[in-house]
Amino acid sequence: MWLRAVKAVLSALFGVQSDKNRQSDFAKGSLPHILIIGIMCIGLLIIALVLAVSLVLN
Repeated sequence: MWLRAVKAVLSALFGVQSDKNRQSDFAKGSLPHILIIGIMCIGLLIIALVLAVSLVLN
């Protein structure tokens, strides 16, 4: 179940998820799993961007 949620979140973040898969993810997936993984992925993205900017500016 967690792997399916990770796949759903990552494909949504990159914008490559088809409408059929998106509907399937919400029908079969668990909302708390998707939210937890989504928040973690956004946090990691923000940390990566902050690190990249700090490396460029220093």
